Amino acid sequence: MSRDVRVWPMPVLLGCVSTLGLASALLADGWADAVSWITLTVPVLVIFWYSLKRSTD
Repeated sequence: MSRDVRVWPMPVLLGCVSTLGLASALLADGWADAVSWITLTVPVLVIFWYSLKRSTD
């Protein structure tokens, strides 16, 4: 398997998580608000993690 193919699953997963978070924030209330907060926080945490990791290298 080439390196390019192994790179794509994580961005696709983060895109799906973000889409789920945006849809739940727009279409439902109650428990869906918690789902939206969690799912929209995940990509931010990943970006933060990799920015810290990159700055220490």
